[in-house]
Amino acid sequence: MARVVKAERPISSYTLPDSKSHIPSRETSDQLIQLYFRTFESTSRVLHRVLFFQEYEQYWNDPAVASTSFVIKLLLVMAIATALYGDGTTRNSLRSLAPQWIYLAQTWLSSPSEKSRLNLAGLEIECLLIFARQTHSLNDDLIWVTVGTLIRTAMSMGLHRDPSHFPKISVLQAELRRRLWATVIELATQCSLDCGMPPMVSFYEFDCEPPSNYDDADLDEQTKNYPPRKPDSVFTDTSIQIALLRSLRTRLEICRLINDFRSTPPYEKVLSLSTELTSHIRSHSQLYHASKSSKREFITSHKNLLDLLSRRFILALHHPFAAQARTDPRYYFSRKMALDASMIILSHPETGDSSAEDFARMRLMSWGLFKEVISRASTAVSLELITQVNEDSSTSMPGSSAGSIARKPLHEAVEMLVSLARRRVQFGVETNVKCYLFLSMLQAQTSAMERGEDVREAIMGRAKMAAEEAYGLLRKQVTHTPIDRPTPTSRSDEVSEETGESSVDWDFLVSWQ
Repeated sequence: MARVVKAERPISSYTLPDSKSHIPSRETSDQLIQLYFRTFESTSRVLHRVLFFQEYEQYWNDPAVASTSFVIKLLLVMAIATALYGDGTTRNSLRSLAPQWIYLAQTWLSSPSEKSRLNLAGLEIECLLIFARQTHSLNDDLIWVTVGTLIRTAMSMGLHRDPSHFPKISVLQAELRRRLWATVIELATQCSLDCGMPPMVSFYEFDCEPPSNYDDADLDEQTKNYPPRKPDSVFTDTSIQIALLRSLRTRLEICRLINDFRSTPPYEKVLSLSTELTSHIRSHSQLYHASKSSKREFITSHKNLLDLLSRRFILALHHPFAAQARTDPRYYFSRKMALDASMIILSHPETGDSSAEDFARMRLMSWGLFKEVISRASTAVSLELITQVNEDSSTSMPGSSAGSIARKPLHEAVEMLVSLARRRVQFGVETNVKCYLFLSMLQAQTSAMERGEDVREAIMGRAKMAAEEAYGLLRKQVTHTPIDRPTPTSRSDEVSEETGESSVDWDFLVSWQ
């Protein structure tokens, strides 16, 4: 009777109005779903492919019977994939819909009767919501708070304890819990590095074992006993997540060490952790061989993501000491490690197959962890380039081309970063133009230093050009709101005949300093 009373309360029967109306056409939905599964789901296991596609087919057969939780999951999966989907008008129209889907999911999670969300479906939605917010840079500065809630939710459901402690849990549910906990703890680790905060959970606060090396098709709701376990030499749907988990203890320790504001990390400890993580990264090559031997494609985007999620900790660990290496030769190893990690991260292939293009779009159109990685990598490359130019100028004549040729890979890396920053502004992913201005000025500075020209004048000239270009790119994106401009008083206020855009009114801006 108590259950009947609770069920009849309006607060318990709250549903989102017309959530199914947000689903696009079947053709578009199919493409977005496939795109998500071949990119994000490879490293962060949230959904069981077979079960998800069963519900997906049921939805299209009869949308009326689909649960609200499944519709929310479907919308979030598509929202994540829109960042990588199509070109031109189609992509832009879907990207404009993605925030609506994300806010709809957030409303569902925040709606009354939160206790009913304490299940695997609710936890899956929380994970997908974080990925979607990061991908579209929606309140991503508050992700730290959201991930903290995610961890507490998962622990309140007992996911931090291994399912072997709960004999009544089925084989499928046990593996789903292990995969979800691995995703939650990985999110917490990556978020700790992104936000510069200590890890929210210790390696000693959970005993959940890594997920078993199974394909999704090996497990279903009728599975009563564990099938024969596949060795690590067999590449499966879960292999990449397992590989990331092997370095989890080391990466958590790195986060704890570099985010301890009370003391400077002992350099011996830095070297030890660097060696451990480097060893784990090298072991990833076994996955590539396993995928070939099992005749399964280890696609480029998976390889790039696995390397990025691991190697970025090497960069963060050595980054503070690399800057000190300019005056203290004891830290030259950190200078080299930071540079090598940055160059490898920036050289991840973007062409060659459709998967490489997926990763290129991910780096261009999404934000999340790419923001921190690009920032650290650009700083490391910039410092190295300036340091080498200064060192070379003290031993060679101004204008010498020998040093410039040797530094060609560094110049190409900076050129790639400038192009990436510009395109992010062009596509509306980024509205803060500081990164583009900084990298453009760096280019001008190093070029002027190598040619023996006036550095200050070169930087100021390039800064003005970059600012005018960024202003033009931003202005093109303003389609509805009129821009109030002061009455033109000089040629800089006039509309360019070549571009059809107004240039920056520098005199007006200076007057407001």
